[in-house]
Amino acid sequence: MAPVSSLLSPPMGTLGPFTMLPDIRISILVDLKSLQYHVESPQQVLRDLADDYGIEIPLGSISPPSPITVDLSRREQSYIPANAHSFCFVYPLEPIRGLQPKYWDQPKDPRMALLLCGGYVYLNEMKEVIRLNALVAGEGLVLEGPFSPVPPLLLKELQRSKRFHSVPAFHSVETDARMSTVFAWLTPEEAHSIAIMDADHDEKEVVHGAFAYLQEEGSCYYTLGGFYETQTLIGYCSDVEGDLDYFKRYVEFSKVLQWASNSTETEPVLELLPNCIFVFGGDLCDRGTGTIRLGRCLINLKKQHPDRVFFILGNRDCNKMRITSELARSEFDLLKDLPGPYWVSAEQQTTLMQYLSKMIEAGGETVSEAELEKHNTKSNRIKWMLKHTYGADGDFENRRAELALTMDMAVEEVPDRVVAASYEGSVAAGGWLREYLSLGQLAYLHEETQTLFLHGGFMSKLGGVFIGRVPEDGQEYPAKEWAAKLNEWCTRQMCDWHAFPEWNDDRSYRGGDLLMDYTVPKPKYSACTGSVIMGRHLTETGMPQHVPMEVVKKLNAQGVRRVVLGHTPHGDCPTIIYDGDKETDNGLHVIMADTGYSGRQLSPQGYTRHRGECHYNCRAEVRGAWGES
Repeated sequence: MAPVSSLLSPPMGTLGPFTMLPDIRISILVDLKSLQYHVESPQQVLRDLADDYGIEIPLGSISPPSPITVDLSRREQSYIPANAHSFCFVYPLEPIRGLQPKYWDQPKDPRMALLLCGGYVYLNEMKEVIRLNALVAGEGLVLEGPFSPVPPLLLKELQRSKRFHSVPAFHSVETDARMSTVFAWLTPEEAHSIAIMDADHDEKEVVHGAFAYLQEEGSCYYTLGGFYETQTLIGYCSDVEGDLDYFKRYVEFSKVLQWASNSTETEPVLELLPNCIFVFGGDLCDRGTGTIRLGRCLINLKKQHPDRVFFILGNRDCNKMRITSELARSEFDLLKDLPGPYWVSAEQQTTLMQYLSKMIEAGGETVSEAELEKHNTKSNRIKWMLKHTYGADGDFENRRAELALTMDMAVEEVPDRVVAASYEGSVAAGGWLREYLSLGQLAYLHEETQTLFLHGGFMSKLGGVFIGRVPEDGQEYPAKEWAAKLNEWCTRQMCDWHAFPEWNDDRSYRGGDLLMDYTVPKPKYSACTGSVIMGRHLTETGMPQHVPMEVVKKLNAQGVRRVVLGHTPHGDCPTIIYDGDKETDNGLHVIMADTGYSGRQLSPQGYTRHRGECHYNCRAEVRGAWGES
């Protein structure tokens, strides 16, 4: 049936942009007769409401319920449960409406977002609450308008039923709505009685609801049209290297991740927002006090969203595969014969024998067979591996600190043997790092954005290019097949490592040795040269390298127009290198996103962060164009 009211004037602009924070983890009791809701839990939210805002009885208003108007096929994109039968708009709690605008844009606790900003409650057929979504300032959703006026009969009914409430501060975004003092949600049934004209002056019905605003003179409303078409966000973060505090800063402003309401310091829990993809670019391990907790957190996220969370493996991840062979009991009889790391020049090498000898002398003892045997422990071997083979000196103490936190012990109460066992156990059968490595891959190509994610890249610091190459394979593959072949080879190496985790009798073979060699700067196997893990798009002097145009054209033809990398730390922000040809429309963006060297001096808080001060947001938006970095 056609709307009954007359056509209104075309819109002047939009209100927003907004975004939805889905699945707010609070419990509310909804009364559909009185159109009110009461916050029941969690207790922390109730305490915050009482302590911070003086709200002892958290009672708010809702709109009349309405049937769901979004097609079933588009509900996930709109964050609406498939089994939702009806919904109501949830107004912010009354005492909170006087907050300054800065508190509306980014609530510190996602659970408070619904109470600070308003949102929607979704009900099943039994009228039970099944989801709460908060409507906050952000990206992805705009309201069209303003249209005016609100039809008189509808306006009168809204006023009679006391449906108008104070305007949230973040609704006032450079529009006429900022002159309004009160607003009301128009249900889809109410909004359907209004007809508007689109930009082509064609009649258009209001399907999904609208917001009405009372102004100093008259009224207006903005219609809810829905989310951007094909909205997808790809978030990327790399080279965290055990620094959980750094990763927390990243999540604070991430558009794809948020901390779950049950996340704690000892057991952090992440949530991936709908229509989002998260790519972790590698180098989870070393140098920080959060390696174990972040690793387990990411594993759980990957298990929940196997097709939307991807781990790109870095050298600091894959090199831990060596632990199973180099801490094997058979190795302890070879102390004097064990060489230093083969990828380090002879003059810079430190063998385990040399390391233990210096340790004995530093302790005031004389180097002897007895002292060497005494110091030849798993703990000391791991300390040597960390310092002289992993480039992670000090991580043993970082691991001790993390174990103390998770075990609720004092740092000095955690013995060396427990720290050593945590390293060894992490890569043993059932270990968390073993599982992380098994879930990882060497390359990820997102075809829709034509974006290839690697850890190091496809160039050497001397300018060599090695796209399309796979170890132990003499062919050159196009980008999509190349990524698949690299990942297949990586999986085979992982399976080989699982089957043969230790050296054979003559130490000529161990499972996964090629992949371990693929992660060092000077590999011993020719098959492992040209590593996408160890690639480097900076010159020897630290300047960005340009990709040759013939390579740009080849990658463009294969569906790659941008490459996102980590691994090589530099600068205070991600470096973007562009090589293009305007005449042929060929072009390639290389985004280098390891900012680990930024701000290494003393921070304002009085301590030095190993990972650097800079935290960035590297994101792809699928709306027909590259988003931002």
